[in-house]
Amino acid sequence: MKTRIKKWLVVAGTSLMAGSGLLFVPGCAVHGGVAYEGTPGPYYDYDYYPDANVYYYAPDRVYYWNEGGRWISGGALPPRYALHHEHVQHYRYRTREPWTERKETIKEHYHD
Repeated sequence: MKTRIKKWLVVAGTSLMAGSGLLFVPGCAVHGGVAYEGTPGPYYDYDYYPDANVYYYAPDRVYYWNEGGRWISGGALPPRYALHHEHVQHYRYRTREPWTERKETIKEHYHD
């Protein structure tokens, strides 16, 4: 009985180690169940609406907007926001805080 359990543990442990090793294959990053080949690390795809200074992260259905100098997130925008889909821009970043990457867009938005 002990021998069967020992063999099972060896097989299970080996399978687990081999399977988890696939997570570290060079040139492959996983995001939202999608692997992007040739990318070192997770990426997050955002829709950016420059007219409203709003980001949208579709996999989690989350909006990010600036409220008095602070970035807020939520499943729905306040009613005062109008998104113009014809002006949407698409960005891929390695951060869950996209506004930290798009400072030039924010500055352009406020200076227009």
